[in-house]
Amino acid sequence: MFAITVVAIIVVATTFNFAEMREAVVSADPWWILTAFGFSLVTTLGAALTLISFSPGRLPFGKTILAQFAGSFVALATPAGIGPAALNLRFLNQKDIATSTGVAVVALSQVSQVFVTILLLIIFAFATGANDFIYLPSTAVLITILATVTVIGALLLVPRIRAWVWLKAGPAVGQLWPRFLAMLSHPLRLLAGLGGNALMSIGFVLAFYSSLQAFGRQLSFTDVAVIFFVGNTVGALLPTPGGLVGVEGALIAGLSAAGLPVAIGTSVTLLFRLVTYWLRIPIGWVALKYLESKNDL
Repeated sequence: MFAITVVAIIVVATTFNFAEMREAVVSADPWWILTAFGFSLVTTLGAALTLISFSPGRLPFGKTILAQFAGSFVALATPAGIGPAALNLRFLNQKDIATSTGVAVVALSQVSQVFVTILLLIIFAFATGANDFIYLPSTAVLITILATVTVIGALLLVPRIRAWVWLKAGPAVGQLWPRFLAMLSHPLRLLAGLGGNALMSIGFVLAFYSSLQAFGRQLSFTDVAVIFFVGNTVGALLPTPGGLVGVEGALIAGLSAAGLPVAIGTSVTLLFRLVTYWLRIPIGWVALKYLESKNDL
């Protein structure tokens, strides 16, 4: 945790552009900023609901929400999705859930989130017919993604590394299918988990839409949803903490494709990332320290 804190401070100091953020906030409607931040909090509620629903044990609702906030802090020092997943696993371990089962719960949560995201993207894409927003990422992003995939593939060709990976991942993979079958026997909990995923996705879309409204710009909600889902998915493929740079670039490109000036698209994206990413970091740090003091992490 000390190492994560040090890395987080370095990332904030080297990545957070105070001048650009200040300019974006000053020129935006404060009520829409508050609305966007409120919707960003809804995403945490959705994540907590999913984890509780997929877990075989009883998780305290309040502390599960705090664990999701703590994940926002950890995400500052880890590639997108990895840090929060590891923290949720630790949280489940502290609630007497075996590691293999905990990994299956976390994996099922993430797989279901991908499924719900793709489903919502298809629905909104058909609703708006916005094929112009389905675009390829920049050459730099594509090269980085390709290089990452190539390195991982090359490492897996080494028998010892492949055996080590399977030794670590095998038990979790073996637990994933039984955990899914167990959820099928509890359809209400399965629906609650998928509902939590949908709430998280829609919360982000509403925060993005509110950020757009903060600058007095008009796009249909379905258009904004498609831009967000495509941009966030493409940007998150870049293996940087919280998808930094990749998410911003993809969202700005999507807004530009929708006809917004680059300057406005940049301000909207910076405001969105401020309320859904940067402002959650101090809250996450407080939540992390509290859960540590209660021996929940």
